[in-house]
Amino acid sequence: MLYPVWDEKAGGLFTTADDAEQLIVRQKEGYDGAVPSGNSVAMMNLIRLGRITADPKLEQKAAAIGRLFSAQLAQSPSGFTQM
Repeated sequence: MLYPVWDEKAGGLFTTADDAEQLIVRQKEGYDGAVPSGNSVAMMNLIRLGRITADPKLEQKAAAIGRLFSAQLAQSPSGFTQM
């Protein structure tokens, strides 16, 4: 089971817990395949929750996800259709 954890340094969600076994690389998936990535879904949910609750911190987290993947989005927008 995936356990998303917020990356305090760069933004976005890791797909593995910070207390899981040591990995060479902790992934942050942004690419939307047949199923949207966790970061795409989280970004949409953070925007919605931020608007519903009037909490700008939630919208700032959504913006941080957008900034994290902005270069990849600019190069290949068709790979990030949910985001």
